[in-house]
Amino acid sequence: QSVVFSKDGYKPLTMKLTTGTNPNFWGNIAIGGGFGSTTDSASGAIYEYVPSQYFVTLIPTSATAIEQSTGQPQRDKALAFIVQRYTTIMANLSQGIGEDWTALMGLLNIGPTQEPDARQKIRALALVYPDVGVFATHVIDLYLK
Repeated sequence: QSVVFSKDGYKPLTMKLTTGTNPNFWGNIAIGGGFGSTTDSASGAIYEYVPSQYFVTLIPTSATAIEQSTGQPQRDKALAFIVQRYTTIMANLSQGIGEDWTALMGLLNIGPTQEPDARQKIRALALVYPDVGVFATHVIDLYLK
């Protein structure tokens, strides 16, 4: 069996589900004999999903390569993103909107209510630290502790 996880704005994820024999099945045979095993077989209770819980991470349809690399720590992803997209982030910052700015807000876990304050602080950091690497490090230190 397979399950497709989907949500608007995210890439669908298909996951194959695996089953194993439910340990209670053997107890039902011991206690109920043929009748217990027949009931379990007919109802499907002979099997259980292994594992019993599945955790998925959906990737946004407009995700960058940085967002897709889930093996990296959040600080490293954000730092690489800022360094690689610095010029566009600064342009988005001056325009007040943009795809890279929105992605940066997501990487830094900054919500819409905190965005105006973040915009002001990041603009100030850009003026104080013209070196991209130093600027990126200070932004990360400020928001990802």
